Amino acid sequence: REEFDGAALPPQWITPRNPPRQPWHRLGDGALQVQARPVRLGDRANPSLLALRQQHPHASASTALHFDPQRDGDIAGLAAFQNEDYWYLLGLTVEGGVPVLVLDRRDGRHAGEPATGTRLARRPLPKRAQGAPLYLRIVARGAQYDFEYAVREGQWQTLARDVDGTVLSTAVAGGFTGAVLGVYAGRAP
Repeated sequence: REEFDGAALPPQWITPRNPPRQPWHRLGDGALQVQARPVRLGDRANPSLLALRQQHPHASASTALHFDPQRDGDIAGLAAFQNEDYWYLLGLTVEGGVPVLVLDRRDGRHAGEPATGTRLARRPLPKRAQGAPLYLRIVARGAQYDFEYAVREGQWQTLARDVDGTVLSTAVAGGFTGAVLGVYAGRAP
């Protein structure tokens, strides 16, 4: 559990590639604040992603998200990331002015898949109190992943269950770093 109450992030928090010249995150008021930038998880650049390595085949990561997408394409949430070609994103976005919860996937085995990935699931966001957080959780169960959300803390609902987690494996995605789980924020270009 990370309380984000220190002066800096502990060193186990990582981001893909070199950190940017301009900082895009900060700690304050016991929270991690991530600036949404127009860099997608599927871009070969440094997205606004801060993550921890998934160290065990059975694991979970959750967060309380405060995000108000302003236009189609703005998105923030919880990512399971191996590299820019292999990832999942459980996020809050807006479609036609309506807030929706989505699960996007990028699987490099599918030629021509866009940098924004493929939308696997979507659900209009249930009403919640103004300023209330949206809770997101990714549960890894070996080769299967579940993607869950809650509008009230602890009242988890499943957006997608038994999703293929091998997409994140080094056997499929290559590389040597393994998967990471963390927070991401992006805005429409």
